[in-house]
Amino acid sequence: MIVFFKDTKIEPIKLYIFIYILVFPLDLTNWMMSVLSIVLFIWWLIIGKQEKYFIKLKDLFSNIPLVLFILFIFYAYLSLLWSDDWSRGLRELKHYKYYWIMIPVLLTVLDKKDIKCSFYALIFSFGIYAVYSLCIFLGLFQIRDSDHLNPKGHIAYSVVTAYFALSTILGFYFYLKEDNKNIKYLLLFVSIISFFALIVNNGRVGQVSFICTIFILIIYYRQYLYQYKKLFISLSLVIFLGISFLYNTNKLDRYIKGFNELVYSYENKEFIGSWGPRLFMWYVAAENIPKNLIFGAGVGDYYQDIRNYVKENPNQLKHPMIGYHNQHLDYLTKFGIFGYILFLSGIVILLRELYLNDKEIFPIALIFFSIVFINSMGNENLTGKPFNTTYALVFILLSIAIMKNKKGDVKLN
Repeated sequence: MIVFFKDTKIEPIKLYIFIYILVFPLDLTNWMMSVLSIVLFIWWLIIGKQEKYFIKLKDLFSNIPLVLFILFIFYAYLSLLWSDDWSRGLRELKHYKYYWIMIPVLLTVLDKKDIKCSFYALIFSFGIYAVYSLCIFLGLFQIRDSDHLNPKGHIAYSVVTAYFALSTILGFYFYLKEDNKNIKYLLLFVSIISFFALIVNNGRVGQVSFICTIFILIIYYRQYLYQYKKLFISLSLVIFLGISFLYNTNKLDRYIKGFNELVYSYENKEFIGSWGPRLFMWYVAAENIPKNLIFGAGVGDYYQDIRNYVKENPNQLKHPMIGYHNQHLDYLTKFGIFGYILFLSGIVILLRELYLNDKEIFPIALIFFSIVFINSMGNENLTGKPFNTTYALVFILLSIAIMKNKKGDVKLN
């Protein structure tokens, strides 16, 4: 990254975008993302004609994954038409408001060679938050609703554990690819502190997504297991030490507690604790998805369907009412099979294009979507800030990677 800045006369707007990527995942204030995005968009409008950014917009229509991503967002807006609760629907649609700035700006300003720096900025952002979280865990300071027992900081632990899972694996992946020693060991440092931040936080689904993704990578790189046996032995040792830490700090008990909650909830139909209500939502989904199987209940009415089920089945949910706590069920209920397939199609085609044409970037996509999909089994991060915007950012960056241009393939070393 430093080499990039030394050897290249970087455009000011690109430098701003890298700072933008570094800062917005931290979600420091309620207005920060709005101000940063508006400044970026106005800047782009001012210089767009001179820099020929507007002409590049035509490239969007040849980028099938990005077209499908936009069609899914349009479909979310369209689903408001068959929703009765427009007030809630409009609040839900606010999750997509920054996408309309990020898509045209990033697509036209960034080239394939800028992808690595963009991911570095994102990884370092997660690393900054990891240091912040570990400081809370060590008792150096605490903030409201977060202390050494729950060192999540000001962002929900379901989000920060996804952050840390991503920066642990991606940081290590780029560490293996980077030639500059300073950056190389900075990436390793970020990977290590992110790993410790991951295991001290309370997001069990995020931790599971990390372990599952490691196994997926082992399967993907299985032909290199013997060649890099020392590396895989080291990774296995690190995971073992992490599990040992969870055991010694009694954090492993949370998994046992969660399992017991599931068993009790299933047998007694009283949905207790944290995992019990998640099981309850599967019953809600089984009731409501078939009612609007093709196109969904709409972005506004899905929550009222949950309320109605709770009223019809009193004394079952021993927890304040929540959403589906599962992004897959959430999308199926809101948008039906059609909308969910539209959502998945963009991802599948993007992965296929990267697998066939860019072996350097494909593992990044595999890591990202693995963690997102597994994490989404117990959380709704794609419809909550700041992870929803992070998801859009990575999807756009990966879509830029498949674009055919004269710059050539992305090189990560």
